[in-house]
Amino acid sequence: MDETIGRLLATGNTAEIFGSGSHVVKLYKSAAAKPAAFREAAIHATVEALGLPVPAVWGVREIEGRWGLVFDRASQPTFAEPMLSNPDDVPRYLDSMVRLQMRVHALAAIQFAALKVTLAASIAATGFLDARRKQVLLDGIAEMPDGDRLCHGDFHPLNILGEPSRPVIIDWLDARRGDPAADVCRSYLLLKLHAGTIAAPYLDAYCGASGLAPQSVLAWLPFVAAAKLGEGIPGERDGLLEIVG
Repeated sequence: MDETIGRLLATGNTAEIFGSGSHVVKLYKSAAAKPAAFREAAIHATVEALGLPVPAVWGVREIEGRWGLVFDRASQPTFAEPMLSNPDDVPRYLDSMVRLQMRVHALAAIQFAALKVTLAASIAATGFLDARRKQVLLDGIAEMPDGDRLCHGDFHPLNILGEPSRPVIIDWLDARRGDPAADVCRSYLLLKLHAGTIAAPYLDAYCGASGLAPQSVLAWLPFVAAAKLGEGIPGERDGLLEIVG
């Protein structure tokens, strides 16, 4: 199937989303992203087979020298738009977000790579921490739970589309096998950095619905923050370093 790129719909840190009739084309910005495109397609197809609400993936394409994926088009707005524009809507969207994430965490994920190993590798590779601090973090994360549940790895309102009654989850490249508390911690950290007023209510909502202790989530915070340093997102470094300590 030949894809014709339509108008640009969204831009992320590593890829752009274009319309293409009843599909969307996610094109990585780097021309060297062929391995990432095939890896994401395989992960997404595995998640799709688990019965979660995700757009169907139709394949990997090279278009105008860039590699990317073709998905069914989900034209609904993200959860972020109403949550940031209307505070009265936040509880309703948070409840849907939490229920959806708990549905993800209910699934065993033996076929996925280990989240803890990925976090440790990112900590070891970052250039923003000295060797002593890295070693303290690596020793600490080794003692954290491994877990065997499905973790999205980047679960936040921009990656959830639709109405609270029928949400759709996108962007599964970072899906891993691990401890749900670590995945919740990543979501909490993202909200803390970019939508601070929603972070604490999200954590309260997830822990209240799941029975997970907030301390179990926050115990992951220095490790998740240290691993995120390597992503190089503008404006995040100082906040992450403060958390890492």
